[in-house]
Amino acid sequence: MLLKPVACQAQAFDKTFVRNFPDTINARWLVVRKGLHLDLAQRGQHYRLLPDKRTYLGVGGFFWNIGFSLLVPVSSPPLSGFLQSPVKRFDFQGSVYSKYWLLDVVYQHNRGYEVSPASHYLSAPETTATVSWLPDLEVRHVRVGAARVFNGEQIAMRSSFTQGSRQRKSIASWLLSGGLSFFDVHGSPVIFPTDLLPPTSPQQVRSRSLELQPGFAANLVHRYWTVNVTGLAGPSLQHRYVEKTSVEKSWAVEPVLDARMAVGYDNGRYFFGIWGVAHYMQSVASPETKLTYINQNVRLYIGFRFAEPDWLRKLEPEILDRLEGK
Repeated sequence: MLLKPVACQAQAFDKTFVRNFPDTINARWLVVRKGLHLDLAQRGQHYRLLPDKRTYLGVGGFFWNIGFSLLVPVSSPPLSGFLQSPVKRFDFQGSVYSKYWLLDVVYQHNRGYEVSPASHYLSAPETTATVSWLPDLEVRHVRVGAARVFNGEQIAMRSSFTQGSRQRKSIASWLLSGGLSFFDVHGSPVIFPTDLLPPTSPQQVRSRSLELQPGFAANLVHRYWTVNVTGLAGPSLQHRYVEKTSVEKSWAVEPVLDARMAVGYDNGRYFFGIWGVAHYMQSVASPETKLTYINQNVRLYIGFRFAEPDWLRKLEPEILDRLEGK
């Protein structure tokens, strides 16, 4: 089971554009699909490496401007009857949506990946690889990112992603994001077997990246419906460590992209919708081999709000009052 906190600071917005819901609790039912994928490209052939258990069911709550989601994986492991190595799956993705800032914290650790060369968007034929499950492929990902929302008085990003507020009028804002990330990919004896890559496949690839991304966000409103479109793109300065027969270290500049989109209905008491977040970063495992890390999180939700009980309101920590500007 996974516990995901999402905190939202409730500073005063422009009431012409944003409606807040103080002293309320919302509850929701959730269907979530998320995971960290790898795209492997070499000499015109492309493969997508998919982790185990990517679909979750759960419930969520939101009060004191802090949201919690309790999720249970429901999809079965591929080839589960044939696995000899244990599958590891840990996926924490937390976000803070405040008036002027968006903050993302990610920690993912997966062991065991499925090879999917036959997807419609990939060019490699099914016969290229005889290995369809890589039990010893292990991936660790850590990322902290922050984005400044310049028009924070009038645009409520959390209206689309946590339902802590409701956007009343259409509005847009420029964003500027920065972040630090760490990837570690390794296997035994090598990351990718010779069915996928020549014997030059590395044993380990590590990258540390410093990101800078300008971007744009818009909330489009029609009555009780809101559509959010957010995009950030820019360079990442990477320090790479590749271990093969020898250790290779290098610096490079690679593209990084962050995209968010949401569609939701909110009449003040009931709400439902869907949102998705995707983060793309490219790296290099060898001069002929490119790796693209794709972190995705898609959430379908339906919920309602009700008044916060007096006894619970009295227990609200003082630090949260300070964050809310009370």
